[in-house]
Amino acid sequence: MPDTYALGLGMRRRVDPGDLEAAIEWGLDRSGGRLREVITLRRKAEQPSGRELVRLARERGLKPVFVRDRELSATPSRSRAEDLLGLPGSVCEGVLLARGYELVERKRRFGRTVTAALGRLRG
Repeated sequence: MPDTYALGLGMRRRVDPGDLEAAIEWGLDRSGGRLREVITLRRKAEQPSGRELVRLARERGLKPVFVRDRELSATPSRSRAEDLLGLPGSVCEGVLLARGYELVERKRRFGRTVTAALGRLRG
């Protein structure tokens, strides 16, 4: 069974759709087309950014997933994330870890409104 990939996203409330689209396209490219989920925080679901995420995900056949804050207990603290990952902690890594993905691509910024990290589940 092939590996499955997900994109963890950190987004501003009023996300630039172009930034979000660029992040998703990056995830599709870096996963070799095996991206299945796009994941962010539950509180984004009712915000403009969450609605835009759902729209773009559905256009590409991806599953939008919203993680509750309490599910982020496995997320390393900011300083621990810096030790483990070499970058400050971010929701884009935290939501991947909460869903059981291993990080394969570090956090990247897309424009001024989106950060993304890529995770993998071994098949």
